[in-house]
Amino acid sequence: MDDDLQHRPEDIALLYQKIKEGYDVVYAIPKERKYKFYRRLGSKLTNLLFNFITPKPEAIRVSSFRIINRKTLAEIKASEKSFIYISAIILKQRAKIANIYTKQKQRKYGQSNYNFIKLLKLFINLFIYYGKFSFLKYFRSNKEQYSIKESTFDDA
Repeated sequence: MDDDLQHRPEDIALLYQKIKEGYDVVYAIPKERKYKFYRRLGSKLTNLLFNFITPKPEAIRVSSFRIINRKTLAEIKASEKSFIYISAIILKQRAKIANIYTKQKQRKYGQSNYNFIKLLKLFINLFIYYGKFSFLKYFRSNKEQYSIKESTFDDA
């Protein structure tokens, strides 16, 4: 779920209901998006790229508003890539994926941090780190990008 207040918290229950049907991941997709042209273009290009570099079913869409089961989460955490893109990892795993369709609120404050240059960099990194071509390994960094610490309410 993004922090921009566009995703509705009440839709979490819909995601949970759907994942209980046996899916590994469920993405909430807005029925209609009101983005600027370059954001819509970026989304379309990313979707095409995922269709090209992963075994993503064409009917499946991805978003940051999603629910992931524990098994799939463990596989994501085990990834050793230097550029982590959760949906790319999920799609490479051939996870059982579903979409639900929701309404998206208008952004109340500020604006998106994504501009054309950031979307282009994201697109290039997705291609380099998740593409199928062996020559791409020469462009990949081997440094660790992140560290995940397990936390429970008892740790707080």
